[in-house]
Amino acid sequence: MTRLTKQTWTPEHLARLTRLISEGASAARASVALKRSIGAVQIKANSLGTPFPPVRKVKAERRAREMAEQTLTRLKPRPTLRGKYRESSADFVPGYSRFCLEFDPKEEDA
Repeated sequence: MTRLTKQTWTPEHLARLTRLISEGASAARASVALKRSIGAVQIKANSLGTPFPPVRKVKAERRAREMAEQTLTRLKPRPTLRGKYRESSADFVPGYSRFCLEFDPKEEDA
């Protein structure tokens, strides 16, 4: 396996690097996309005047974005083990399920 030596930065590579930085990519992701080392990508970004954001900040933003997407895609409540079809003790009515809309409590007493 041959080792890559110094590669020159073409205008297309520089444009792609600045686009990746503006999109919020980490140095590791940009290095994979540009097929260069992390150090080379970081040095070039600093020389262009657009350094990468700190890794912790990028990870925190990504986690927050993923959590927001998960809460939006969740369509039904999670099942709980506290009782029959209830989510909290305040929602509990004996024999009533919020998923069963045809229940009549008067019929159960008879």
